[in-house]
Formats: sequence, C-alpha cells, structure tokens
Amino acid sequence: MAIEHPTSSPCYCAYDVPVAVDQNMESLYKQEALLHNAKDSHRFIVGPMPVPEFLRRFLKVQDVVQVSKERTTHPSSGNFFGVPDTTDGGFRTARIYEPLLKALKDNNLCPGFGFRQPSEPAVPKHELGRTEPHICCYAAEQLATLEGNPSPKLGYAELFIDVSYTQPNLDYFCDQSPLSPPDFVSTITDNCAPGIKDKLDKAWGQHISYVTEVFARQHRVFFFTVAISGHFARLLRWDRAGCIVTQRFDIRTHPELLVDFLKGFSKLSKTERGHDATVGAATSDEEAVFRDAIAQHVKAQLGVEGAELEKAVAEHYLPGRVSAMHVLQQGTVACPDTVRRYLVSRPVISPLFLDGRGTRGFWAVDASTNQVAFLKDTWRFTGYPLEGDILEEMNAKGVRNIPSLLYHGEVPDVLPVDRKRRFEFNEIQSTETDEYCHDSFVCFLKGKAVSVAKLVHYRVVLGTVGYSLKRLRGTEELLHATFDVLQAMADARNKDSRIHRDLSMGNIILVAEEGRSSRRGYLIDWDVSCEVDDTGASIHRDRPGTWEYMSLAMMDHDGVDKDHRQTLEDDMESLLYVIIHCGLLWLPHNLTDAQLDATIDMFFTSRNVSLSDTEAVRQEAKERGIQPMEIDCGLQDWLFDLLDHFSGPEPPESGDADDDVDHAGGEADERPAQEWKIENLEKFWEEFLQTHTLGRDDRVVHNHPRATGTSSAVGGAEPSSKAETAAAAPTASESTPSASSVAKGKRRAEEPAWTGDLDTPTKRARLEEAAVPSSSAKGPASVAAGSSSSSSHVVSGKSAASSRKDITSPVPSVGHSSILVPSTSESPSSSAVLGKRGAGERDPSESESAPEPGPSTVREQKRFRLDISGSEVKLQE
Repeated sequence: MAIEHPTSSPCYCAYDVPVAVDQNMESLYKQEALLHNAKDSHRFIVGPMPVPEFLRRFLKVQDVVQVSKERTTHPSSGNFFGVPDTTDGGFRTARIYEPLLKALKDNNLCPGFGFRQPSEPAVPKHELGRTEPHICCYAAEQLATLEGNPSPKLGYAELFIDVSYTQPNLDYFCDQSPLSPPDFVSTITDNCAPGIKDKLDKAWGQHISYVTEVFARQHRVFFFTVAISGHFARLLRWDRAGCIVTQRFDIRTHPELLVDFLKGFSKLSKTERGHDATVGAATSDEEAVFRDAIAQHVKAQLGVEGAELEKAVAEHYLPGRVSAMHVLQQGTVACPDTVRRYLVSRPVISPLFLDGRGTRGFWAVDASTNQVAFLKDTWRFTGYPLEGDILEEMNAKGVRNIPSLLYHGEVPDVLPVDRKRRFEFNEIQSTETDEYCHDSFVCFLKGKAVSVAKLVHYRVVLGTVGYSLKRLRGTEELLHATFDVLQAMADARNKDSRIHRDLSMGNIILVAEEGRSSRRGYLIDWDVSCEVDDTGASIHRDRPGTWEYMSLAMMDHDGVDKDHRQTLEDDMESLLYVIIHCGLLWLPHNLTDAQLDATIDMFFTSRNVSLSDTEAVRQEAKERGIQPMEIDCGLQDWLFDLLDHFSGPEPPESGDADDDVDHAGGEADERPAQEWKIENLEKFWEEFLQTHTLGRDDRVVHNHPRATGTSSAVGGAEPSSKAETAAAAPTASESTPSASSVAKGKRRAEEPAWTGDLDTPTKRARLEEAAVPSSSAKGPASVAAGSSSSSSHVVSGKSAASSRKDITSPVPSVGHSSILVPSTSESPSSSAVLGKRGAGERDPSESESAPEPGPSTVREQKRFRLDISGSEVKLQE
C-alpha cells in the first residue's frame, strides 16, 4: 500500500537519528581523536566575533549594548553570582557547572526549554574522556521522552554548555588586544608547558566531539554551544564549514549576554535553531511499509532467511526510528509532483567528522511507490556539477555499470505545504561560517588566515542498491565485479570524457542480478569526478581521493609528479590497490593475525618511514621481519599474469632450474610488455576471466578490524562517505606512464595513523584540502609481489640473497621476488625489495595555491611505489 503525506512545515524535525551499525560513537572520545579534533579545527575556526554582533546576526537580539569592563546594572546581574570567581584557580568543574545549572533552572532563563545534567557515572566530570557535556538544553516537549530513556541524550539536545577549562587563563582562544599578536589560538597553546598544552587541546577536542555526535544523531544545518573557562564564557555557532566563536565575557560581570543569548534562543523556530525541517518522523503505517520493503530487498540480494535475514535488515532498520526525508527535484517549482517523500532509518554510513560533506547514506523506500532506493544526503562544494546531473548524462550516453538516477536536488530551508514556489539560492540550506572569514574581527589561526569553502545541502536518490566489497563471496566475485568497474571507467572516459578520481573499496558495490552467477560491480560516488582534456588529464588540479588507494603520481607533490593532473591511468592504479586490499582481508592466505596487521599497516597506512634514508628503510624491514606469503586462490595468478603482461617476460637467471618456465608451468612468454592503458588492461582482464576458473565461495574473514568491521577508531578528514552497505550513490607534468612500465604506489596522504575504520572519511584526501606534503612525513616500507613456480600458490621465486642484494639498490631487479610480508620472528627470513623515495616538507609560511574551486591546506603525505617495470611490486627511486 502506497502512503501519501504532505511535505514539511517549519515545525517539522527528527530527533535521535540512528547511526550506522559499524560506527561507534565512543571512538569520538578517544584521546587520539580529541587531539586530532583540536589540530584539525585550526583550519575552520572564525573569530573572535563580538558578542553583540553574534546575538544580532544569529539570535535576532537587537538591543544589545557593547561589553565594558564595568559590572552591569542589568536585572539579571545577580543570576550567576553562585559561579565562583576562578581567577586564582583551584576549582573542580563541578564547582562551576553545578551553580550554573541551578541558576539556569531557578530563573527560567530559556522559556520552553529545560536544562539537565546528563547522567554519566563511569567518568568523573572533571576528567577528560566524558562522552556528554556538563549541561544540555532540551525542548520542553522532549523532556518526558528523556526520563528513563537509555538513548544518548545528545540525540535530543538543542544546545549544550560545557566547562572546558576551570581557569580563565587556560582558555583555548586568545582575544585580540594591543599587547597580543593577531592570532586566535597560538598565543595560549604555544607558550605553555607541553603537559598543559596537551590538556588544552584535548578539552577543546572534546567539545568538538560533542558537536560531531550531535550532527550524527540529528538532522542539523547548524548548532549552538557555550564554552566555559572558569567564570568566562564564549558563544559558538557550528555548521559543516566550521565554527564561529565569540569574544569571551565574564558571566559574573556581564550575565546579560548569556541571558540575552538564552532568551533569544527560546524565541527561535526549529529551523532558526538549526534543525533540518525537511526531515521528520514517519508514521507507524509508513514504518511497517519500510520494514517489509527493506526485508524483501535484502532477501533478494543476499538470499537469506530467518535470523540471518533479521540481522541483515537490522543494518538498515531500527524499530521506532523511521524518518521521512523529502527530496525536491532540482530546478523545479516545489509542489506535490516535484517533491518525493522517502522513508529512511539506520544509515549505512554516519558522519563522524564535523566539517566537510557530512554524508549519510540510506537504504530508502519511496513512500508513494514502495520502491527501494539509495538516498545519499550530503553537503556538496559549490563550483562542481551536481552528482545527479553527472549520472544523468552518463546514463544517457550508455556508460555501463554505474547507478541509475531517480531523483536529486539541493535542499531548501523549508518545503511549502499548501502552495507552489520556486526557491532562490539564499533559501537553500548552506553553510554560513565561510561568509565571515574576511570580516574585520577575524584573527589568524596558527599564523595563517582562515579560509573555508561554502557547502550546500544536497540529496541524490539512486535506483541501484547493493552491498559493498566488504560482503564479497570470493575470488570470482571480486575479479568479475572489479572488471565491471573497469568497464565503467573505460566508458566514462570514452563516452563522456570523464574520470572518477576516487577509486576505493567504498565506491564499489555488488548487486545481485538475474542471469549472473556473481553479483555485478557498480562504480558509485561520481561527485568528485571531472572531465579530461585532450591529453587525458583532469581539467582540475585538485587532488581528491581515498589516500589508501591513491596513485603515487597523485601523492607526489614535491617530486617529479608535483604538477601531475589526474588521469585514467591513476584510477586504474587505484583499482589494483583495492583488489590487493580485498585479497588481504577476505581471501585465503597464510598470514598470521600479527603478520596481516603489520602487512596492512606497512602497505596502506604506515607513517614516518624516511624513504630518503635507505638505512632507515632497511631497519624498518628488519624490525618488522619479512617472509614469503602464500595466496591460496586465483587472485595470485591474476596478479602475476598482470605483472608479466605489462612488464614483459623475466630474463632467466643462471642457477635456477625453472628460469625457462613461467609460473603456470608453461614456456616463458616472449610477448613484449604492454602499455598501461585502459584498452590493454580491459583486454587482458577479459581473457583471464574467460580462461580461468576462480573460487566462487572461498571467502575467509581474517581476524583484522578492517575485515571484521569491529574497529571503533575514527580518524580525520572528510569528504567521501563510504559505507559497509553502500549503494549506487553516490601542473607541468601531463604525461602518462611509459609503454614498458607503470608506477604503482602505496602511500599516506593525511593523518592520523591511529584510524582503524576502513570507510570513514579519514581515509580521504579531502576535496577541499588538496593535500600538500610535509617533509616530516615519509612513506612506508613496501610489500613486494613475486611469482610462484608451482601450483602451491607460494609466492616465492627468487632467493633471499637476491632480495637482500636489491635492498641496497633502488634499481629494479629482474624476475619476480616474493610477496614479502612482516614476520613475527626477530629477524627477517628474507628481505624486502626496498628502494628509496624522498618526501620533502613544505614550510607552513610559504604560500600555497588553492585547488579548483575550493581552498587548500598543508597536509602531511606519505607514499611508496610499486613498480612493475622489473616484474616486482617494490619501492623505487
């Protein structure tokens, strides 16, 4: 039964939104996360805005007087005398927030709202590591819901007040004065003892984590908070572009500023308080329709029944927590025919980072047709084409294996209920922090001017709904699905002159279709794709992408490829890394848990290995230990055949009995090496699939957080919203690789190294941040790939002595070396084939050009190179 309902109204909003099943909010409060938050915030803090200006612009408070040092005679002057004068220090946080909370309650300072102290007995209030702020403000109609409700309270918070510091002189920020430099942060944090600085950073990072959780648990456009330092306060306004911070004020001397803020807040509508009015609670009938439609689609995709079906449905549905989300078709007049109502519940990806695109991805159900779709809710950068327009054009041109488009559009502030209207740009939900970056009150942050990009709220609905590569069943499905993706890449370039630019594990989905023994692979998330010029290079010079899979050329900002613009060959390289990563996580091999962990760390995420120092690389290999790796599936044959195909035959070496026989047992292939081009790779791949029988159900879930989905860590940088269950969602050097070789590399683009969740936004070199290398960040050691001489699938080949010889020289050796992996033994059983690759540092004081069209920031980078020219996957000079 299809259910029709009106569109949204100004009082429409949803609370306590579910988060993705594999994303743990507690990870936001780990010490590493707090420190990362503080460091990352230096890119997007705008301040200090005068308090009266803040109240006028955001709270509609007009009769505000300028702050003076004299004590106010305002009627509220005695409201906060219970808060002690903390100038001399020595106070615990409870001595500050308890009298503050009492004053808020006793004086009814925010009519229609109530203030509560969230219950969290596990961690004392004065300690870092709390997962709730000291005081939360809730709408009166929500207070009854909160009584006895175990759900996290931030899912209902309208604003919060947190005592970040107990002394005024420990304020994280520094207001500009004639005696202080024009920097909003560094005066305080740089001139104190290391231990104090660490505490300052963590306390500010904790405040950011609270806000991040609010944005994850509510549909928000912006959010207000109050930060307390002793008996001083600052007002803050947060959105996806960043944060506007006021000058601080003494709540004992000038309580009227806090009172005016709270009373002004109480008079705002829900949209004026930051809620997204285009999302609201679904009805009970709609919830039943949603549950049944999702169950049918899961059953069709996975072929499961009973408890397995219920578990799979729970990834997308949480009872009692179904919302209705509206999508206005782009470029149309808002009316019942142009606004679609979609039912959503648990997302497959939740935004665990504050600034950036904040993408949620849902399995959704059209309330009017009961059709299952994928709804991508994101904040897009202005200046780029809409993803829906890109998909519509590519589908019209016959690009294979990309998602079908159903609906898309930018999100208005409010959808009309009973009349038609066309919205202007200023009526579309967008960030505002960016609009204040050049105001006269804005100070530098760490010696740099603040510049953030504007983002606009956008939704795209797709008709292709499936599962990510995390759910692959075996070798056959992996290689067939990624071949489908290769076809999408080829078609996009040949038919639409477009490259994807973000090939990653999270951007490939598997969809069960009739007539196929394995699921089809679809390439999704085309929002950062762009057209190419006549040379095949991207028309933009920015460098988006997921750093674990980014090509070496795209990571090389200071070397020979520093002016390289992305090409299809870079995306092909990224696809190879995706396949290797999947093989390590979910296909048979002989690595122990410790070896697998070290291998993935060394190959994808390792940091601070100075590749300009060969001895350091040698020491890295010695400490980790290296030994051959067995791959017990057809993926090994595919990798070796690909290396041979694009590198040429390996010359025989005297003393080897099998030198004149290839790894499959036949005569050595004398064909010349093929050029690393899409048509050559497509032909090789298709022939391989036609001539090889691959494992259909040889999936092995190895004991690694990225394989099991048990990781609770989150890391640092947005854009791309990838999911455990994904759906069709979403320079001087312009040369391409030579005919005989192609550089293959693994390297890191951003920090932090502590991240453990494969598909979080941390894994991306953010679109708005074209990463710039730092001299202190070096590439990791490599994993070298070699040949097997028998059907045992032992990746061995050349002797350990040969590998040890090569470790001292950057020149590629001939013949296959082992796929070398870390050993748990004290000394390596054979050595890695390692070369050296330097990474320079950029002075933060140097000017840097912004990517097109967004701003740029200095980012640490690491890389190492997989080189096929010598039939090896290795570090290369």
